[in-house]
Amino acid sequence: MDPRAASNHLEQRTLLMSLVCVVSIALGSLAWGLAIESDVVILNGVFSLVSLIGSLLYLTAARLVARPADRRFQFGYAHVEPMVNSVNAMLVLVICIYAFING
Repeated sequence: MDPRAASNHLEQRTLLMSLVCVVSIALGSLAWGLAIESDVVILNGVFSLVSLIGSLLYLTAARLVARPADRRFQFGYAHVEPMVNSVNAMLVLVICIYAFING
């Protein structure tokens, strides 16, 4: 396996592990926040769910970037990563607005 493929495989495996951890934190935070009726803990759970969406997008982008260039995208799929960063930033902005309104 060439070094670039090994690096990409490691990145995808790390993102998948991160997804599993974020799911457990999000579900635990939401359940605990609802149990103790704490808006702060619920906000942490909601933020973790948004982070989960961002991680899924990053994993998808990592898989796309690993693909070779094709006829449609002659220069590869590297342009996907900045788009994922923009979407993730918008999601964080929505969470900040939610926190501001809830506060």
